[in-house]
Amino acid sequence: MRHRSATLILMAGLALTTASCDPASTVAVPVLVITATWEVEGQEGRSFRFDAEQDDSEGLELGSFEGSETVEHPFAFYDLTGSWADGHLQFTVERPGGNVQYTGTFYEDRPTRLTMQSHGETIVLTQP
Repeated sequence: MRHRSATLILMAGLALTTASCDPASTVAVPVLVITATWEVEGQEGRSFRFDAEQDDSEGLELGSFEGSETVEHPFAFYDLTGSWADGHLQFTVERPGGNVQYTGTFYEDRPTRLTMQSHGETIVLTQP
């Protein structure tokens, strides 16, 4: 009797392990084309320019970028650096009063819309 219950437990464990290795059950990692000018929704004249350090014209699962934040009124221009991987994006804007870090998540079904959060605000970035 003890041998039979041990066999059932082993078979159940193998079934769970096998199910998690099934390619149909794997989660796709979203890809992102980051190189673009991203406008801040609801804030006319404010945008972020991201330039990937590698060719991302087909979309990449991960990478790093440099760029800038531009505000038209009053005019201001700030450098930034960032990276993305596993559906998450982060960048840091170098402002005179101190660096501001933004973090967010991107989704493959919305590749031209990013919701980003910093300590002081939540912004939505869109590609026109």
